[in-house]
Amino acid sequence: MNVERNKGSSEHAKLHIVLLGLRERYHIVAKNHQTSDVKNAWLKESEIIPWVQTKNKESYTCWISLNDKEFGNDVIEGVKALSVFWFDIDSDRKDKTIIATEDQLKEALEKTQKIKGVIENEYAAIGFLAYSGNGFHIHFPLPRFELPDVSFRREVNKKMRIFAKAIASKANVKIDHTYDIRRVTTLIGSWNLKIPDHPLQTKWDREIFDKGYEEALKLVQKAREQNKGLLDAILNTNIAKTPATTTQTKNHFNFDKLLKKDEKLNDLYMGNWKKHSYKSRSEAEEALLVKLIGYDFSDSEIMEIMQGSQIGKWQERPDSYREHSLEKAREYEPKVRDHMLKRLRRQRRKFEEAVEAL
Repeated sequence: MNVERNKGSSEHAKLHIVLLGLRERYHIVAKNHQTSDVKNAWLKESEIIPWVQTKNKESYTCWISLNDKEFGNDVIEGVKALSVFWFDIDSDRKDKTIIATEDQLKEALEKTQKIKGVIENEYAAIGFLAYSGNGFHIHFPLPRFELPDVSFRREVNKKMRIFAKAIASKANVKIDHTYDIRRVTTLIGSWNLKIPDHPLQTKWDREIFDKGYEEALKLVQKAREQNKGLLDAILNTNIAKTPATTTQTKNHFNFDKLLKKDEKLNDLYMGNWKKHSYKSRSEAEEALLVKLIGYDFSDSEIMEIMQGSQIGKWQERPDSYREHSLEKAREYEPKVRDHMLKRLRRQRRKFEEAVEAL
């Protein structure tokens, strides 16, 4: 296996930052998987590695945003420029609390190399392979492409997702993750601490550094220029038009207006679910789905809205999980509505009784 796993170097993290391209601020997410505490930071380039090293020592796994975002705006609509095209191939483990075996890693590497080969052969592109702990990542640096407005950002996000699935299909590889432009990815060179008892050093394929760090930097720049054809292919991806049906035609408030009107909806959507005493992300996510159903959004609209949710779990799971979660929420929503109506009736009765007692 050509991927180094034992030695670590800040040069690997530096290379990753260079690959992502220059930005005023980089969005970094850190999570302690023992306490479930999550921290967000918007850092200058020089601040990233020291901050990540400190967080790793405190048992936090750290991720960095693939694409450039507006400061503090960690949603699809907040991505202001494309920087990279990326694939994540995890090892096939039934129990995610156990590290991957050599055979599982070998299988994941074979899948990763298939996808990398398809892209490099079809688009004369240059990609970079990394070991992520229990799987592998491929990064294709792109010429920076500005996304000037919200509607265009949503459109490009759809194109990116369709393109990623098409590539995986050509390689005959099943991908479970959603390839949204707002995604964050492990900072290569840092530690993967998702399984606290088994810290795993992430690392670029050692072949990238065969001629030294300076030559690796030149290769990144060459790739960014050469991968324009890949960027064009992504942007030229066709988005299938969904035929209008009566079941998908809904009369409801504009979602952005609802976020301003409904404080709890806004909190859940922006990831501030702990203030409402939910015990887990799953519970908070179900509450958000129930709210959206209550506002009469259709399934397709909810699927689209949830891609921007900052609870985070929705983006990490396959389509089957999302469909099942939405189905459960639709079954549960009438019970929630009935409970609320009963509570309102009780409050009204108490009010009427109080008025009569005057």
